Amino acid sequence: MLELLKWPEGKTPFLIRDDDISFFTRSEMLSDLYSHAWRKGFVVTLSVIPYISGDISPFPGSGFEKPPFSLEYEPCIPPFARGTAGNHKIRDNLELVSFLLEGRKKRVCDMTLHGLSHERSEFLTGDIGQIERILDDAVKMFFETFSFQPKVFVFPYDRGSDSALDSLRQRGMSICRSPLLRTRTPSLVNRVLSKTRLRRLPSYKFVDDITEFYHNMPAFSHHLGFRTGYDTLFEVAKKEFLIRRAQNDLFCLGQHYWEFFFDWEEHVTHNALLKALNVFLDYVESFDVWKTSLNEVSEWLYTFHNILVRRIDKNEMFMKTKLPIRSLSFRTLGTCKIQGIESELIDKGEGIWTLGNIPENTSFRVISH
Repeated sequence: MLELLKWPEGKTPFLIRDDDISFFTRSEMLSDLYSHAWRKGFVVTLSVIPYISGDISPFPGSGFEKPPFSLEYEPCIPPFARGTAGNHKIRDNLELVSFLLEGRKKRVCDMTLHGLSHERSEFLTGDIGQIERILDDAVKMFFETFSFQPKVFVFPYDRGSDSALDSLRQRGMSICRSPLLRTRTPSLVNRVLSKTRLRRLPSYKFVDDITEFYHNMPAFSHHLGFRTGYDTLFEVAKKEFLIRRAQNDLFCLGQHYWEFFFDWEEHVTHNALLKALNVFLDYVESFDVWKTSLNEVSEWLYTFHNILVRRIDKNEMFMKTKLPIRSLSFRTLGTCKIQGIESELIDKGEGIWTLGNIPENTSFRVISH
């Protein structure tokens, strides 16, 4: 049986999503937290708040509104700024912006859009006009700060209305949110290829649909660790990672950097939590994963799902690319060969074959023997 693999070289995508990057974030917090991850080659996707409000209350049920924490305002805001009027623009933290841009250049981090001000209600409204105005401001501020358009959107508190989803669809943006809070059917599912006619693989064209990335596990977080223990968090993460890998699905680890410095101390205060994270990353590295970012995965899926495929039989496929593709991978019990293209098929072992550097508008056949 010849199988087209969804991901480059058949590797499971591994992503780290860290929320609430704002004017208040100190670059040393990120470098202290992710120095081990970066040495290992992992990429951290940072969800950026263009300007953050200083008077947001804790999310009900988060655990921060009752003992042992009992905070009047959101813990993603440092103590000295809680309750302050006005908004704090990330672009005014010039040192942080420079640090993030340099990290993106080195491919240790990437940035996505995390709402506008992190107010919990700003994307819950059904008023499409209001949502459009908020998104216009958010996208404009993001671009003015980082000089590139955001491709992926992260809802504040993982919550958004259907009107907000429709607006994101029209803008060609993908989203990342919790699987427990989704309101629509997930896009990242495997479909059976048609055996009788030419058809498109599951569509992820952003003009037609939203690509949705879901958290696959509880975050490595202080309040979760406080209740369950960090060893338990590691075991849960390990179990879910193995499930996702077996399903050839992506794995997204979600967390908040500020929880490692509770309550906004100068250095990491929860060393057991950081150790659990690093041990988990060491475990993941023992597998051949694709260390990537949300932006890279969304770009890949956009390209991948612009491939037209016709299955001739169980051992042969006809394919046509609309966009240039850096690599396609196939799995088969036998050997692979191609017809109609000069690119070389490379045997990667374990039944995986990879075809690299495929030009746009190219038609070819893949045959398994």
